[in-house]
Amino acid sequence: MNTCYRKLDWPCFDSIQEKLIPLVLDMLERDERAKFMNLFTDKEHQELRNQVPELFETFSEVVKGDIDYLRIIYLGENFPTHSVAHTDFIASDFKDGVVPHSFYRLNWPILNAESYETLFFRSDVEPQWREDKENKMSGYTWLDSEVELIDSVVTDAPTLIDVRQIHGFRKVADRLPRILLTFRPSNGDSDHLKNLVEGTS
Repeated sequence: MNTCYRKLDWPCFDSIQEKLIPLVLDMLERDERAKFMNLFTDKEHQELRNQVPELFETFSEVVKGDIDYLRIIYLGENFPTHSVAHTDFIASDFKDGVVPHSFYRLNWPILNAESYETLFFRSDVEPQWREDKENKMSGYTWLDSEVELIDSVVTDAPTLIDVRQIHGFRKVADRLPRILLTFRPSNGDSDHLKNLVEGTS
């Protein structure tokens, strides 16, 4: 049984994309952020909510939670052909010193989603803290030799991903930039999302 991710048959997906894609591309062009991770400003978040209300309505319907934050993931010409294996954490994940075993994030395709695939791994090796100064990223990561590939997915549809599973990216096509939205839900460690991914709800 796959417990790493699940592609979702999202309600009103095509009509949402008609409004969402040009809006996100315009936002990137306006401020030229074009970095790996772009956090939406409050103004942009409100603009998105005003112009694509169906996205937020269906998010509540499908995910059964609110949006803690929303980012644009931008993989351009200068991004490596693959990323290091890692898991995702933020400071608030450490509740009383305990981190939930699984945490789900929703990734949403905007442009050239098929150019990278997300890889999932397992490992018996403890991760090490490493810094990638070139890409301004740091975290607990694994070397390629320390992990075993167990699954992969191309995010060409709204996809719930367990970001506590060891994962990374690999370039598989030359159409760039590859742009996704990533939503962190308020209920990311909920049984509802776990059941959605495992296909039991």
